[in-house]
Amino acid sequence: MDDLPLPPADRIADDHALLQLATWLAEDCAPGRGVVAVLCRPGPAAVGADDRAWDQQLRAQRRARVRGVFVAAGGTVRPLTLDDAA
Repeated sequence: MDDLPLPPADRIADDHALLQLATWLAEDCAPGRGVVAVLCRPGPAAVGADDRAWDQQLRAQRRARVRGVFVAAGGTVRPLTLDDAA
């Protein structure tokens, strides 16, 4: 999905298109499995506040199991780890 808005400060809305897609994949296409999100954005590879917000909100929802969140930026792809959550 391209051009997703930044998540709200407190949570991603239940009807957000990204959550709908994750739920559809996890429940209808591959029940019992999880999803991996790759946040592709321009700019440096360093993890920023917006990346952390997406990571926290995706992992906080319970409709689809999130197996991993990655950031693709600055010519590299890297996972968001527990150290990045702070």
